[in-house]
Amino acid sequence: MRRTISFDRAVDIYDATRSLLPKVMVEVVKGLSAALERRDCHRILDVGVGTGRFASPLQDLGFRVTGVDVSVEMLKRAQSKSVGSLAQGDARRLPFKDKAFDAVLMNHVLHLIREWREALKDIRRVARNALFSVTAVFPEIDSPQKAYEERLLETGWPAIHPGVHERDLVNVIPPLESAFIVANTEEKAADDLLDRLEKRSYSFMWEVPEEVHKEIMAGLVADYAGKRIKSSRDLYVSIWNVEQF
Repeated sequence: MRRTISFDRAVDIYDATRSLLPKVMVEVVKGLSAALERRDCHRILDVGVGTGRFASPLQDLGFRVTGVDVSVEMLKRAQSKSVGSLAQGDARRLPFKDKAFDAVLMNHVLHLIREWREALKDIRRVARNALFSVTAVFPEIDSPQKAYEERLLETGWPAIHPGVHERDLVNVIPPLESAFIVANTEEKAADDLLDRLEKRSYSFMWEVPEEVHKEIMAGLVADYAGKRIKSSRDLYVSIWNVEQF
């Protein structure tokens, strides 16, 4: 069994490197809360709660949110945002009773879990209704991160993500619904993105040998330094009935 990936080391940079623009986040939370209300889901388990970036605003809207994560440091950060109910646990073996929640929220977690189908089975056990996820449709763009991933694979490095992204789960297990929320368009300095990569800000980089990392980064700096990178993605709330798992 593959060891569970803990994000303890990323706690100080997580919000800065994974955050949405504030105005986009407002629309995402609005769309997510409307979808939860439509299905009469008020007791929510946020699997992979991280720093509480979804749990905290949903809690402020009156939802009863419990967060679970393998990372103690992430849970501490969520607690600092006043997320009231938190537990340490593995998504494949959730420490909760059967049907303890109306629904489960899971964002950016399944790609880290090789045994992702086990996680879905345990979600079915603890939730009476549905799995909700904020998913994205990305255009084909040229970016330093995408180039890093491609060049890493060319070295013979194994699959960068052992599981399946929630955005790709829609093609494996068709959801009951995928409702468009908002388009998120950003332009960033490539130098800032290169700095994140240099500091190994993303989990797929943490075990890459230093000599491989340096070689890839040298090529990326030559190709991207000084450029501007524009990206756009359409964000959806995707909903699966837990009986599908």
